[in-house]
Amino acid sequence: MQSKHAWTKVTKKNQWKYVKPIVKKAMKSGKMEAIGKTKGKEIVYKFVYNYKGKIIEGTCIAKKGVVKLSDAWVKTIGL
Repeated sequence: MQSKHAWTKVTKKNQWKYVKPIVKKAMKSGKMEAIGKTKGKEIVYKFVYNYKGKIIEGTCIAKKGVVKLSDAWVKTIGL
């Protein structure tokens, strides 16, 4: 986990086992919008979710009906 993603603002440690449930909730309950396509024509989505007053953002790709996480972070700039 990269420290620049600021996960310690919402978890006790910068480890996937702490981050994963937050990302899953953000992908399921957050606002998701299509932002483009990959070269292989898969749809790229951006998601945004308010978690305990912090904004969780990320990107994911839908391929053959399966959505896979690309990246996610806690927003720290432009608040």
